[in-house]
Amino acid sequence: MLARTFLIGVMALATLPSPQVPSRQVHSFRPLLNTVPLSDEISVDVIELFEGVGAQPPLLVVQLGRLPTRSGESNPHPQPLSGMAIQVWLLRADGTSVAQRQKRSIVAPEQAGVITETTSVFFDDVPHHDVAGVVVSVDGKLYVREIKAS
Repeated sequence: MLARTFLIGVMALATLPSPQVPSRQVHSFRPLLNTVPLSDEISVDVIELFEGVGAQPPLLVVQLGRLPTRSGESNPHPQPLSGMAIQVWLLRADGTSVAQRQKRSIVAPEQAGVITETTSVFFDDVPHHDVAGVVVSVDGKLYVREIKAS
């Protein structure tokens, strides 16, 4: 989980335009939905990512993760997330959706025979209590998960 959170922070920093301030560091994050399975192979996390002083407003990030695959398993090369038709919507309590910024896929280098792949989708910030759910379409199959107000 810590590695996934670190990966989200790195991706967020890599995808945003260069700031005018010399450095920008991830300050903290708030999980809105902690690692919930969508299917036997894919999980989802939703977080609010806060950056350091003088940064832009927080980001809402939906991270899809393929469950780790060990080299040499019966299916060592499942279809990568980047090869799937993936669409993601964050829904507000009023039924509207949050505007999407961009989507990034990353395959982490193999470590101890385990391959990890994630796809992160970045959304405009809205108050976290307004976010009611996430809808994910993977190759035409829909998955819906409720996000409880905190």
